[in-house]
Amino acid sequence: HNADFRCKVSDHNGQVISDTVSITINPVFYNETDAEICNGEVFNWHNRVYYMNGVYTDTCKTVNGCDSICVLNLTVHPVAETFIYQSICDGEEFQWQEQLLTESGNYSDTLQTIYGCDSIVNLELSVKEINDSVLYAGDSLMALAQGAAYQWVDCNNDYQNVNGATGQYFYPQVDGSYAVIVQKDGCSVMSECLAYTFVGKDRKEALARAYVYPSPNSGRFQLVMPTALKTVSVEVVNARGQVVWKQFEFEGDMVEVDISGKNAGTYFLKVSDDKYVQVIKVIVLENE
Repeated sequence: HNADFRCKVSDHNGQVISDTVSITINPVFYNETDAEICNGEVFNWHNRVYYMNGVYTDTCKTVNGCDSICVLNLTVHPVAETFIYQSICDGEEFQWQEQLLTESGNYSDTLQTIYGCDSIVNLELSVKEINDSVLYAGDSLMALAQGAAYQWVDCNNDYQNVNGATGQYFYPQVDGSYAVIVQKDGCSVMSECLAYTFVGKDRKEALARAYVYPSPNSGRFQLVMPTALKTVSVEVVNARGQVVWKQFEFEGDMVEVDISGKNAGTYFLKVSDDKYVQVIKVIVLENE
């Protein structure tokens, strides 16, 4: 607003002196600023740093030197984080962004939200593995996988299912080559084919009478065979089918075995010759 003012002044002689003064009244301005940042970022405003949602005010000066009110409306957008839990069967692939993943692990990727902020996506991938090992067990074949569904197949007959052979143990009725299809936790795997041949009754029964002493044990035990046999191999495998101890061409009726350095758990001792295999379960306890 502008206004004119007249001032009347007299000197000592009574002479009137007057003048006109123009005064300009400048308005006070209201200046508002809207700003957006991502969580973890800062916004510089009037020589100060801001990083939280809020409305902030300050007193500013105009070009004419008058006070003005400045307002900052600051919005802080969150950084989004998502967690995905996925499992696949061994041998399968999982599409992750532009990758094909086949191994268990934790993976992450950073994307952008509609506000231009980071969006972190985390993937925990689990690959379900099934033990596909098969051993001879007396006059049967045994799948080492526990708590699964089983279907034995005839490798010499185009892998056709053997009727009724749906247990962990399989007793073939004829010589041949056999494998097992194991299903567990939504996954399926087929073992390698294992040859099965009927052998002489005496040697077969001698191996079948072999036993472990003591049982359970701390990892040190004896394999005892009531009848001494020649050219017999002995090995111990863990529940995953991995060989942890082996002795070739053993002759006699007893052998000392020491796997005390291995973890406690269930193991399988396999006694075999060139035609036949006997499997004995071994329970190893924790060392006190």
